[in-house]
Order: sequence, then structure tokens, then C-alpha cells
Amino acid sequence: MAEITSIILFLIIAISACLIWANLRTTCTVWSFQEGLAFRYGKFVKALPPGRHTLWGLGYEIRMTDKQLRQLTVQSQEMTTADKAPIKISVVASYRIDDGLKYLSVAQMPEQILYSAVQIALREVIGSESIDAVLEGKSGYGSQLKLLVVDTADTLGMKVESIDVRDVILGGDLKKPTLECCWRKKKHWQGLKKPVVRLRSANACEWRASLRVKSSAHAVALFTASGECAAVGCQHPHARAPHG
Repeated sequence: MAEITSIILFLIIAISACLIWANLRTTCTVWSFQEGLAFRYGKFVKALPPGRHTLWGLGYEIRMTDKQLRQLTVQSQEMTTADKAPIKISVVASYRIDDGLKYLSVAQMPEQILYSAVQIALREVIGSESIDAVLEGKSGYGSQLKLLVVDTADTLGMKVESIDVRDVILGGDLKKPTLECCWRKKKHWQGLKKPVVRLRSANACEWRASLRVKSSAHAVALFTASGECAAVGCQHPHARAPHG
């Protein structure tokens, strides 16, 4: 009977020792893309670098923050430009957690605050530009937007890597006129970029044949007093006298 009592007592002591051992020791593994934060009774103690860690004592809690790159998409923001043109713009912000303690302690929903900061910055930048400037230079607004939100992100423990304008959608009343305007500008610049070739021969047809131009309208001739031509129009028959 005494032996059975001793065995039971030994088991109770052993189980109690195991429970105390388990409660006195807190272990965790921090991966290379993470930052571990050790808290004891709700108070921050220290940051844990990548690796395996063992903390001795009661009341420890380990919180992990992921430092991998993340994306925040601000979808189809309706706004007006400086010349009162209605447009919709979508932007994508790339960011990562830079300070885990700030990220966990400063705000309850840090991504939502960053979203609002990007939204406000977008309205500030686009609202000061004309519709033509927005359409022609949308790739250059990322650096301006980043400068406007970098302080807010730093306060939240985040680092903004880049902000890019993804889509620019015109309002319904502007789509057709703007497309027509862009088409006219394109045709205009194509006309300006045509090379001017000066010829010593007054016969534009010979020049057209030598270049294998399909139509005589493609050959141009500007006649001078000396009989030279320099690309303005080819019509049959060719006059060798100067225009005017």
C-alpha cells in the first residue's frame, strides 16, 4: 500500500513539474521574412530576429509581423481635374512593414489609414492638373503620390516602395471627344514627322519611280526659280516654272 502511494505521489510531482516547465518556457521560430516581438504581461520586451528563441518565465506572448512586399489597390476613384473634367483613376501602392512595433501598436487598421492617405493624395495631385496633362503624364504621378504619403506610412510602421497609376477612365461625356482629339493630334504629329527631301531634279515622277512610291500623291515637289523641287506635291503634268 505504501509503495502504491509513493508511485502516485511521484506521478503527481512529475506531472506538476512538467506543467510548470511548460509554463516557464516559451519557444518560437522566426522566419527570415518575419520579425518577432516579445511581450510579457502586455508590455513590449524585445524584438526577435530570425531564428529559434526560448524565453524563460511566465506571461510571455510572441507576435509575428510579415515583412514581405504587399500591394494596396485604390480602385476607380471618381474625381474632377482642374478643368472640371470627370475621370476615374485606379492606383496600386507597393509597401512593406518596416517597424513591427509601430504597425501593431499605433493603429488598429493601418492598411485602411494608408488607403485613405493614398486616396487624399491622389485627389490633391489630379485635382491640380488638366485632363490633357493627366492623360499624357499619368506615368509620372507615382513619385508625387509617394512623397505625399511617405510620412503617414512611416508613422504606421510601413515603408512605401512605389505607387503607380494603373487605369485612367474618362467620364462618359468625354470619351468620344477626347478620342477624336487624340486621333487628330496623332495625325498632325505624323504629318510633322515626315522627312523633307530636297531634289535636284524638277521631275517629281522620276523621283517617285525611283523610290517606288505607290501613288503620285506621295511624291512632293516645291519648285524654285532654278527648277529644284523639295517635297510638296506631285500632279501631272509637272510645270518646271516656279510656283507663284
